[in-house]
Amino acid sequence: MKSLTLQADDTVFVADAAESSALAIKHEDDEKDLLGEPELQLAYNSVRLYIAAIQRLYEEQKSRNVNPAPRPQGIALKALKRSILAVVWARKRREYTDRLAGTIKDSYSKAQIPQHHAAAWQTVGNISCLLRTQVDFLLGNHMLLRQSNRRPMELPDCFRLELPKEGQKSTKFPTYALVVVMNQGKTNQHGRIEYGAGLRHRDVRSCLVGSLACYFFWRWQVEGVEAFPTFERSEDWYDIKVLPRSAKQPKEQLSPQTANTWTAKLYQASGIKTSKVSHAPRVAAAQNADMDGVPEGQVSSTLSISVA
Repeated sequence: MKSLTLQADDTVFVADAAESSALAIKHEDDEKDLLGEPELQLAYNSVRLYIAAIQRLYEEQKSRNVNPAPRPQGIALKALKRSILAVVWARKRREYTDRLAGTIKDSYSKAQIPQHHAAAWQTVGNISCLLRTQVDFLLGNHMLLRQSNRRPMELPDCFRLELPKEGQKSTKFPTYALVVVMNQGKTNQHGRIEYGAGLRHRDVRSCLVGSLACYFFWRWQVEGVEAFPTFERSEDWYDIKVLPRSAKQPKEQLSPQTANTWTAKLYQASGIKTSKVSHAPRVAAAQNADMDGVPEGQVSSTLSISVA
């Protein structure tokens, strides 16, 4: 193509940005007539991932002094990304795609959290999976945890912390917080200790502590497939997942596909309409906290305490 050339020997990108964008839009309809509408179309985020992979490879080669070429980032690459955005935008306009998707309205309200709880208890299906999905949902909502932090969570990562100045302030009925330790994740690549915490909620339908207790009771006392941990040695219970793949595989991590499937099922049953599946609790919780007047500095991705 005249407007985009690549020389592999010195990794030089040369392009005319305006011409690339114009050609991409101009020939879109012609390509449909010749090749037909493709079933799968490359999305902008996919292109960003490919670019990031290439740039990381370049950085590794540069650190080893095996690639003297300049960084592969220039006019051609920017023109490619702009042209993809222009084509996607035009297609969404033609197809009358929902314009609220990805906006502040693409979320759920606090009033829908009890509805999610009711759906988990009333939906016909695997009870263990439904209760597990409810816990997964509340972990994301109350602690603002990413799915990449929720799925690998293990029993030794959870503990209780007494709060003598909270609750009834009584030695007979102390108040405890559920605390989760995280030292790895998408935004924590160097083992930094981070915490997530949650208090007992005044509404049992929105309570993470209560939902976790019900799930553990069903898992070890009712279902009876998984043996109760002995806690005699660290290796007896350190690998047990809070949200396991199944009762027969308590040490296997829940897959993203399975988690998203059950999450979408409960969203539909509870009337929650959102294009985000795993990420919705983090977004909605931050928005709801902001609308309740919580200072921005207290809405953190590493430590969030649900109001009791």
